[in-house]
Amino acid sequence: MIITSPVGAYYKEGFDPIRLMTSGKYVRAIRGGVGSAKTPANYASSLLPAEEAKNEGFSQVLWLDGIEKKYIEESGAMNVFFLLEDELVTPSLESPILEGVTRNTVINLARKWGVRVSERRISIDEVIQASNGVTLKEVFGTGTAAVISPVGYIQHNDILIP
Repeated sequence: MIITSPVGAYYKEGFDPIRLMTSGKYVRAIRGGVGSAKTPANYASSLLPAEEAKNEGFSQVLWLDGIEKKYIEESGAMNVFFLLEDELVTPSLESPILEGVTRNTVINLARKWGVRVSERRISIDEVIQASNGVTLKEVFGTGTAAVISPVGYIQHNDILIP
């Protein structure tokens, strides 16, 4: 059965850019765990960090990998994309992230429209470096509930997303 329904903005910001903070001391998932499964256990470890993020004025946590804490995985309710020059980059499914339906749709549409798409590891350091130059063009998240949400700020060494 397929149920369809109109949706509105997921975040209180509406369709204005949201603010993210990196995961810091917390780990949501680790390779070999349930990070890529749509299961309650996948969400349980994110509840406290998400609440702390909201108390500090952020919409979501941007999760970094659980080992090195430098590779971007996903945000609490969405997969993430970075437009670096003319390349659309999103973390690969080798990391413990959900294989989102909206993520897949964005990848397929972008490729159909001639946009170069890379599914690969992307470090927070690469994003910092790109934000200091002119190569970081856009950041957005995708999710069934979160639809496509622009990101305007990431708190990690005060990265300001243009």
